[in-house]
Amino acid sequence: MNAGKLDNLLVVTDNKKKHPVDVRIVVKIKAEESLTCIHFLNNRVLKVNQGIRQIEEIFKPFHFIKIHKNCLVNPQFLDGLKPGKTAMALLSDDTQEPVSRLYRKTLTEIIGAVTENNQV
Repeated sequence: MNAGKLDNLLVVTDNKKKHPVDVRIVVKIKAEESLTCIHFLNNRVLKVNQGIRQIEEIFKPFHFIKIHKNCLVNPQFLDGLKPGKTAMALLSDDTQEPVSRLYRKTLTEIIGAVTENNQV
């Protein structure tokens, strides 16, 4: 097996089941009711019984960005920020997620840094 693949593979446990998760294709992680939903680029959704805080700790080494108390996004799939009374994070899978005021400044700084680094 390729070591690079293993570096991007996590195992998420749910009710004694183990789910391998390739972090490179995770777009966002959202808490929905009593479940946490891991949304993949291929529109697959893995629902687990772990809380968003537990999942956040598991994904911490991969630098996911918290945009709301119930949502983390993979910066690799963050396309921009739509301003407004409720700012929206624009994601590569053609979805949008609300950004709380608490995290808006940080997200704006991250997007600005990425834009500056990728200028031609």
